Amino acid sequence: MPAIYDSILRDVHEVEPRAVIAGGAIRDEILGGEVKDIDVFLPDFTDDSKAMYESLYSKGWRLTNAITIGGYLKIGAMVATWRHPECPKPIQLIYKVGEWDPEALIRSMDFGACQVAYFGSGHFIYTAKFLFDIAHNKITLVDVPNEPESRRSARRAKSFKERYAGTDVVVDVGLGLRSEWPEHYVE
Repeated sequence: MPAIYDSILRDVHEVEPRAVIAGGAIRDEILGGEVKDIDVFLPDFTDDSKAMYESLYSKGWRLTNAITIGGYLKIGAMVATWRHPECPKPIQLIYKVGEWDPEALIRSMDFGACQVAYFGSGHFIYTAKFLFDIAHNKITLVDVPNEPESRRSARRAKSFKERYAGTDVVVDVGLGLRSEWPEHYVE
């Protein structure tokens, strides 16, 4: 992983040592795509959140946006978008609502190639679906919890097909979405 990922996590870990970078940025680094943003997942928004803001601000980070998203990744979240002084990409601190479990977090990602988390210093966790996708040059839709998420996943699948020429974007047979996703469905 690029050194900036460790720098980001060092700053965040000063206040919340359980934070992880997960999902798309890691997928993009591995598949050679352009990283759009960096998602840092943290436990629920708590009193430590004020300390996080003060700590990051003192290191030159700047807050650009904060919103609450109900039901994001089936967990609900508060998202704060930051700019790091040494990173041109937006960094999203995503506060997970409920019990903190990084393994459950990555299993909730809709595409197998996104089911990976980085703790820093070369330490990762990932699912078998992630390994399958990377080994077979695929991006497989593996989970769609509800209709709004299905629409979001469809937009992402279209974007993946455009961004990763030569990579198959497919739907897991077990999801039963043949009629909604005919252009991506494979047996």
